[in-house]
Amino acid sequence: MAYIPSNTLAFPGSSWQMCHVHFIRDVMKKVPNKRWKEISERLKEHLTSVEQLQIFIEELEQ
Repeated sequence: MAYIPSNTLAFPGSSWQMCHVHFIRDVMKKVPNKRWKEISERLKEHLTSVEQLQIFIEELEQ
């Protein structure tokens, strides 16, 4: 597993970093069908910023 050492250098405090495609797939497995389109579009928009993603997560948890 050559990726783990490089990930810990690039992302301190992180044990692993998923690519966006696999991250989105894993998240969308948990989303109800009626909200799939809305959530997938917003998730893709917010992946560019950790702060935006955290705000989006907090909105979904309410």
